[in-house]
Amino acid sequence: DHRFFGRRLSSSQVRSLNPGKAIGRLTEVPEVNLASSYQERIVLLSKSYQDLPRVAGIIAVEEENPLSHIQLLARSMGVPNISVSKEIAAKLSNRLGETILLSANNAGQVSIQSAQQSVFSVSGSSNPDSLVSRTARPSSNNLECSDPSLMQVASLSQIAQSSSPEPCVGAKAAGLGKLKSHFPQYVSPAIVLPYAVFAEIMELPISPSQSLRKWCGEENQKIAQLSDVKLQDAAREALFHHMRDFIRNLSFKPEFVNKLRREMNRVLGASYSLTNYGVYVRSSTNAEDNPDFSGAGLNKTIPNVVGFNQLLRAILEVYAAPFSKRAFSWRQSKFPDPCSLLIGVILQRTVAAERSGVMLTTDLVDGKRKYLTIAANHGVGGVVNDKTAEIVRIDRTNGEVRIIAETGEYSRKVVDLNGGIRTIGASNQRRVLSNQQLARLASFAKELDDARFPIAAKQTEAETVADIEFGFVGNNLYLFQIRPLVGQDYL
Repeated sequence: DHRFFGRRLSSSQVRSLNPGKAIGRLTEVPEVNLASSYQERIVLLSKSYQDLPRVAGIIAVEEENPLSHIQLLARSMGVPNISVSKEIAAKLSNRLGETILLSANNAGQVSIQSAQQSVFSVSGSSNPDSLVSRTARPSSNNLECSDPSLMQVASLSQIAQSSSPEPCVGAKAAGLGKLKSHFPQYVSPAIVLPYAVFAEIMELPISPSQSLRKWCGEENQKIAQLSDVKLQDAAREALFHHMRDFIRNLSFKPEFVNKLRREMNRVLGASYSLTNYGVYVRSSTNAEDNPDFSGAGLNKTIPNVVGFNQLLRAILEVYAAPFSKRAFSWRQSKFPDPCSLLIGVILQRTVAAERSGVMLTTDLVDGKRKYLTIAANHGVGGVVNDKTAEIVRIDRTNGEVRIIAETGEYSRKVVDLNGGIRTIGASNQRRVLSNQQLARLASFAKELDDARFPIAAKQTEAETVADIEFGFVGNNLYLFQIRPLVGQDYL
């Protein structure tokens, strides 16, 4: 049963999206205040917010996409996240400003009640970080790459051949290298700029006596000594602004540019500078895709970059993007030193996906591994930007398909041959994924099990649920990312 201030609710009135529990002041999030800190608040959202800051809990009105970036990010932090009907949202609107307890367990049961009436213990804190049952283990914050082949521009095959690629390129790029090695037919070609390239940026002089890294460290120490939280926020935003500007205004050395061009022509296809195909530019940092923290959606992906000069600018933009107030607010408890970030960049040939989405190798609510949970939409970037989505569950034992929710999108994003993404009208097809495409995804999930694919470096396949981003061109399957699903054992 679901509970709402002492009364029972039905599953049509409330639904769990992510498990967790938190105490916080119930607040709405107006668009103008999205940059504000809401770390001790439970927010009532009338729409999805791709740029939602760090919060204690989320109550969304009629949310139908449990696999968007913000949902996966909340899950990885143990932030309770539920969907309520408009009727319940209206009742909650009358309680704005009250301190409430929100909990959702792994069985899908939801409880919303006054904090004074609570019979639950929340570790004596309204901070959701205290609810995490695992000790955070972010990746090393120092460059510890021991593979000399991964110190400059590297191909996915080089990454796959390395015995320890993650300290050199990050978990995301390492996972993509493994995918390319095990399932080459599903992964478009890509090259990676390892951590060592960004480490050189951090050693550049920002003044005659200081490198960027040293200056950042000293400024961060000064911020930590400020007693007022608002002063800390303002000083940190000034630090991040300076970091972003410094990085965006850099120029690459000619020898690096020449090597990058050669490797792109060799791996991705000849004559990239003649703009005959596009490239997705994505981050692979030491503060994302970890076994204890997904970091989903906190950094920047620049889609379908066409032209070599545009690509160089996009790389610098991806290097600069993690230095933002929102990204820091979400990762702060697990990765408190922004000056210790290591950033790799993935350059992957564009796939003009007609349908795209995310697949989990589990049932999202009860954790049963006999099911697959799939969220998809027409076009590229199907579910990552907090759009409504088609939600499907497949029984892996008999192939039975259950449509949980239909997409409600009235537009779709498609690849523009001149670069970037453009928005067009939605498909007139009611279903997003055909039965054949769903069968293809189920078949790949079995291939993943049969190959004993190492989803996370420190967990066995049997312990780890895969979070897979995919796309279809016709009935041809493409894979863009694989990482462990974080946040299965908070309660």
